[in-house]
Amino acid sequence: MLSFKTYLEERWVNLIGDHPDKHKYAQHVYDLVQKAYKDQGGIHGSGFSSPEDMKKNIAMWKLAKNSEGEITAAALYKGNKNGRKRVAIATDGSDHGKAAAARIMTDDINRNRSYSEQSGKSLSFLKKNLPAGHLQTLALTHDQVVKMHPDEEITRPPADDPEVLRHPELKDHFYQREIGGHKHTKLMIGTPGKTITPK
Repeated sequence: MLSFKTYLEERWVNLIGDHPDKHKYAQHVYDLVQKAYKDQGGIHGSGFSSPEDMKKNIAMWKLAKNSEGEITAAALYKGNKNGRKRVAIATDGSDHGKAAAARIMTDDINRNRSYSEQSGKSLSFLKKNLPAGHLQTLALTHDQVVKMHPDEEITRPPADDPEVLRHPELKDHFYQREIGGHKHTKLMIGTPGKTITPK
């Protein structure tokens, strides 16, 4: 019998650039993402205004399928001057989807595949799926984030910021920057400098 690890690995779908299957999955993936970020005020940043916008402006989609061929989780990546950046992750709420999302997030870190900005449910989910104290050793420093965004104002969040209060052990790693016209508190983790390339 296949292990759950192998079971998931055999059902990854990677869609890069203008891959034709993006059209096939666009509405479903778009709905997953919109639902995942709904209680956080929606997803911020460019590329998520519609399925068409997502197809055009989100360079890589990593999807997980269950045994029935249903998409249960999606991770979306952009390529920018700092490399391959995961900009969204979502599941259908099933055990399969949650396990797949956890695998994507931890593999991105452990295999140095990409970097991401974490906050809200995504940060709490990642923290839950990593060994205790691991995030403190993986998070980029405030100075590193400033160097990666030389044209932006990067500030430290106030002591009473909800993210700082929720994760006090990470207070020295949190920063704020403007996304979609509003200041957001984030934590950066992963490996900048990786590229999105077709296999």
